[in-house]
Amino acid sequence: MKIDHIFMGSESPDEHVKILVDFGLTEGEPNSHPQQGTAVRRFFFENSYFEFLYISNLNDIKSPTTRPAQYYERITANDNQTSPFGICFRPGGNSLDFSNYKSWSYRPKFLPHPFKMDIYGHKLSDPILCYMGFVSDESFKKRITQHHQIGFKDITLLRILSPYAGLDSKLKKDLNKSGLIKFKHDETHTLEFTFDDAKQNKIHDFRPQLPIIFKW
Repeated sequence: MKIDHIFMGSESPDEHVKILVDFGLTEGEPNSHPQQGTAVRRFFFENSYFEFLYISNLNDIKSPTTRPAQYYERITANDNQTSPFGICFRPGGNSLDFSNYKSWSYRPKFLPHPFKMDIYGHKLSDPILCYMGFVSDESFKKRITQHHQIGFKDITLLRILSPYAGLDSKLKKDLNKSGLIKFKHDETHTLEFTFDDAKQNKIHDFRPQLPIIFKW
């Protein structure tokens, strides 16, 4: 598996995008999810991308099809009990096989049959972990990578900081061991991105405005 993209639920996407643009990132093309009730503002890198996920239609996001995916809860989270984050994987890279872990199939109406997303777990305290077997390296490369003023190219490490960072499932243990994601205990839910192996030994903490840390 490889990390395809990372998302954060947001009730203030304009404000959050501005914070990252002012820092030196270039916003990419936005996207919407018809009949799922969500849309995204995105930042593309050479090997992955990050997006702010927000509500575009309240009825759709609360529909019987979408509600089990818990997007509404992630976006509206205002306490420390719910992680606002999600990590979606695609095939390739290391030998981890999502089919080895218990998951359920989410079939949003905007995906053509027979495409589906395999979602692991139901705990709101953990980020959504999702596998998209229909995304290939070739299709990913067709996306436009943005040139960022700050100079970032690749996301080389993603660390999940959380009060619930314990390795309490086989998938979390295997992800942590593989280096795809690292879990670390912290008082609040935070995403820590390392870009380009942190060769410049720099760090920027966006908290409390945004639960994100950049290292590069």
